[in-house]
This record gives sequence, C-alpha cells and structure tokens, in this order.
Amino acid sequence: MLFFRGHSNANYSLCPSILRSSHLQQNESKLYHELLIECPDDFEKCDSHLEKLVKMQHYGLPTRLLDITRNLLVALYFACESEPEAYGELVLVSAREQDIKYPQSDTVSILASLPVFPYEKQRDFYNLAVNTDISDRQFNTKASRLIREVQIEKPAFQAEIKKEDVLSNYIVCALKNNGRIVKQDGAFILCGLAAGHGSLESFRYKEHDKKIIILLDKKIHFLEQLETFSINRASLFPEIECVAEYLKEKYSM
Repeated sequence: MLFFRGHSNANYSLCPSILRSSHLQQNESKLYHELLIECPDDFEKCDSHLEKLVKMQHYGLPTRLLDITRNLLVALYFACESEPEAYGELVLVSAREQDIKYPQSDTVSILASLPVFPYEKQRDFYNLAVNTDISDRQFNTKASRLIREVQIEKPAFQAEIKKEDVLSNYIVCALKNNGRIVKQDGAFILCGLAAGHGSLESFRYKEHDKKIIILLDKKIHFLEQLETFSINRASLFPEIECVAEYLKEKYSM
C-alpha cells in the first residue's frame, strides 16, 4: 500500500518533529503534559493518548507522529507550497500489511503512551527492549508502569507487550474526526523508541532494491495545476483563519 508525503526541500529527512532536536526529544514529556495543563478544554473530547497526540500535532507541538497522506495530490501540494527556489520532493511511502495499525490497536496505545514518561524512563524501557537476555515476559514485569498507563485507557489490556513493538514504527490510519484530516486524507507514522534520524528510510518505496526519489522543480506550475483540482491552502486547512489568509493572498495580487 502506498502513502505519500511532500517535502518542500529535497534535503529534508523522514523524521518526526520531536526527534529533530535532542532538546525536544529529552523534553517530550514536559511538552505533552504542559500543553494538557495549559489547554485542558481543547482535550476534553480526546479519549486516548493517540487522539491527544494528533491534536497536539495539529496545533504544531512537536510529537512522535509524522504526517503522511493517501492522496498524492495533497503530498504534491506540500512539496511545492514553500521554498520556491529549492527542489521539492514527493516521498513515496511503502507499507506492508504488518506495518499498518488502526487507532484501536493495542500496539498503537502502547507507543502513544510513551510521551507520558520522562526521557530517562523511556531510556529504561529502550534498554530493556534491546536486551537480548530479557524475554518478553520479563519485559512486561519490569515495564509495569507502561502497562498500567495503557490500562488506564484500556482496562482490559493484558500484560503481553512484545519488546519489538516498543522499538518499532507503524503507520496509523487516522480517525477522520476533524476537518483537516478529512481534507488532507491524513494518516501518520507513529514512532517507537528506536526511532531516530534515518530510521524511517525503510518506509521509502523501492523498485529492484533501489529507492525511488521524485524531485520537483518549477513549483509554481504544479501549484497552478493543483488549483484546478481545488487543492490549495484553503481546502487543506479548512479552519476559518487559514481560509481567510488564503483569500487575502489570492485577491491581493
């Protein structure tokens, strides 16, 4: 199955925002908790850690989610919308069946719970997971705090975490419960504890073991063509302030 992502600069890497800075990564838990404290009303209807992360991503907080889309034209727009002098890139994201999870998945609940824990505790989980002398059963005993956190969200959750799941990255099909996700046909890559620069490169589409790279020049021409398909900032960001900004720019020229 193919998903897509647009990079306005071909030098950008596939990496979630929280991992683009060591300071951000080490303060992930503070970012997560402090936004919940400062804006509680915005998260009243969020029933899971994943829903909270999606909303945080929506408002620009660095998270362990990386936006992708099922719609090639949407990715093409994001590849061309800025940095007009730089080559853009249309990233082809290839997913096997086992790479794709749904929001209700136990694995998704485990990974989406990670931001609750301080960086030092995340490192403890990581060290347990990569230790080949520790079995999955022993991991579940030693990582009991992670299990309890998931059980708050899912009381019936069993202590049966596989170590590899805590380390892995998965594509999550997003709930279409907000206008932006619907318009952008959005999905996410949810990153585990082994994620880092270059760790998502395995998702890139390959033919005959060769990575396929699509570079884009003359971005203005792509944007003009996309406009004829109603692919523009106003359609992809349906919030009133974004639509107003788009209209202002459109009729100021």
